[in-house]
Amino acid sequence: MGFWWHFKDTHDCDAYLQLEQDKLCFKISVDDEEKRKNLRQLWHEKILSKCQESGLKAKRPNRFGNGQYMTVAILDQEYQAVNDKGLIDMPGTLKTLQSAQSVLDACWPTV
Repeated sequence: MGFWWHFKDTHDCDAYLQLEQDKLCFKISVDDEEKRKNLRQLWHEKILSKCQESGLKAKRPNRFGNGQYMTVAILDQEYQAVNDKGLIDMPGTLKTLQSAQSVLDACWPTV
């Protein structure tokens, strides 16, 4: 299962966030096969840079894909905050998700 949100449209691709079971991914969708590799690298570098500036930890995915939908970075920290009882801390979790949105906003439309 996954949850997709915060879509940003550029003339070459769409960038968005995706929650998977245990990770938060920064993704792009590129229709033009010939532009995929360059856009993937460009977005990867930009997102890692903006994450570092915002205090988020992000990393390269284990393997870069080359399809229409590609993960360009993965949050390298828990996106779900928990309280001392092990229950989800919604304000803390939302803060991380909003920080990821801000990273994507900072990359758009400059990429």
